[in-house]
Amino acid sequence: MSFVTKKINNEKVRDIKRKADKDTRPVRGWELFLELYCNIFLCARKKVGKTLATFKILKKCAGPKTKIVVFCATLHKDDTWKEIEAWAARKGLPFLAYTSIEDDEGKDRLKQLVKELENDEQTAGMRSQDKTHNFLDSDSESEDEEEKEKYQSPEYIFVLDDLADELHRRSLTTFLKKHRHFKAKIIVSSQHLNDLLPQARRQLDYWILFRGHPEGKVDEIHRSADLAIPKDEFYEMYKFATEEPFSFLYIDTTSVVRRHPGLFVATLILSLKSLSREAIFSGIIFIIYFFLFYP
Repeated sequence: MSFVTKKINNEKVRDIKRKADKDTRPVRGWELFLELYCNIFLCARKKVGKTLATFKILKKCAGPKTKIVVFCATLHKDDTWKEIEAWAARKGLPFLAYTSIEDDEGKDRLKQLVKELENDEQTAGMRSQDKTHNFLDSDSESEDEEEKEKYQSPEYIFVLDDLADELHRRSLTTFLKKHRHFKAKIIVSSQHLNDLLPQARRQLDYWILFRGHPEGKVDEIHRSADLAIPKDEFYEMYKFATEEPFSFLYIDTTSVVRRHPGLFVATLILSLKSLSREAIFSGIIFIIYFFLFYP
């Protein structure tokens, strides 16, 4: 098929002059996620390492002034979450945690949170007596220490862990859509893809899929992530990446990946315990193969 083109005018769209120079510092935790502000989804059944993976993300991506907000049903029962809270205290990181999105009066905390953050953008000088608002407005480090920061860090990291049906809220979809305005990373961890509304799934930048998903569920994930690779090949990649216990398939669906399907193979065959030399070698060969030969 051929096309005939014709230039209709000489007009050009030029970029504006920016008031501030672009921040060229590396992103804290870039080894895991290149995007500073992003939505991350961990999907797996119980006892495969989701919470440990979440802890790893927090340790790599939280800066000295990052505020951590957690919604987790097992907050006071899970030993890993107890350790995460103790780690945040040792680091001096503000840590606010709830066991439910719904408060004692039946109100949606996420919906209220979005309003508070939007108010901060619009009226920086106005302050309420609300506990959540005061937390969001707090600082964990001095301005001098901020100047020494070598990395770009998110202002907030929000974690929603194993909340099941509570994730099926429109307020979460809105939150995922607006996370960049709030300078936030959002981590959602759940056992089932269907806990998220379809609109929420389309807002996910990174997917971390642990082993145990049947082929039909992997096909549904393939559709939800809107991936360019054929679903049969995707399923084979998933099986390959999750052969070992505690391993997972890492998917980056950011714009760069969408423009070059070969880059989709940022499949990191990682283990939460350790990586064998053979696994590292196999992963490197696998990625090189797709960079060179994927159409």
